[in-house]
Amino acid sequence: MISAVEKGMEFEKHIKGFIEKCGMKATRTSKSNVYDPECYKAGFDGGIDIIAEFVNTQKYQKSVMFYIQCKCHNYPLSKQAICEAYAGMHARQSERNNNCAVVITTSEVSQETRLYAKSLGVELVTRDEFSIVDQARKGMPVGYGNYGIFIKALLYLITKDNAWLDSLPYTKNALSCISTTEDYLKRCKVDFDKAQSYLDSANALERRAEQERQKALDIQKVAVLRSLQREPKSSSLEDG
Repeated sequence: MISAVEKGMEFEKHIKGFIEKCGMKATRTSKSNVYDPECYKAGFDGGIDIIAEFVNTQKYQKSVMFYIQCKCHNYPLSKQAICEAYAGMHARQSERNNNCAVVITTSEVSQETRLYAKSLGVELVTRDEFSIVDQARKGMPVGYGNYGIFIKALLYLITKDNAWLDSLPYTKNALSCISTTEDYLKRCKVDFDKAQSYLDSANALERRAEQERQKALDIQKVAVLRSLQREPKSSSLEDG
């Protein structure tokens, strides 16, 4: 039987491979890598399992460094995972690109945890978000939505739709000090973020409801086909 640690490592490998298939560079912090040489030598994970880099210079300079934590659990995601990703990103103090902490999880996420992640600027990627990316990889249309930077970067790499690229931040140091005005605007944005988190949850529930409806329809179709394929019983009676 596979252990929890082995399951987690396999999940990390899967996520890294998925990111690379979409066209983004990615490396695990458990391996020697150019993005995190000092921390790797020190055996430092700090809540970051994968570091991925998005770079685009064709239209204008846009680049983002993603610090990703992977959580493959069957119980609700904890706030601790959010804290670890946030701290792990800031501990590295990257100065080359925008920085974005990401938690990729197989777990359910409570409304409270979503709001906590939003307040720290940590992006959450659940099965629902990955299903959207997978949909794009299969050539199916994806509607524009208020996705996080990580999902937008993947969608751009897959679709080459400049609308996704336009929505990404310009290159700058995301860990630099912000001005008083920017700080005020950030505080004003809290209520909008809270409202958006509820909308995100509602959209996720709607997608799941649609999937469940489709499953029900499929079962009904099978039942109808079986009933039509049954041989009718003979209604004739033998004379005594």
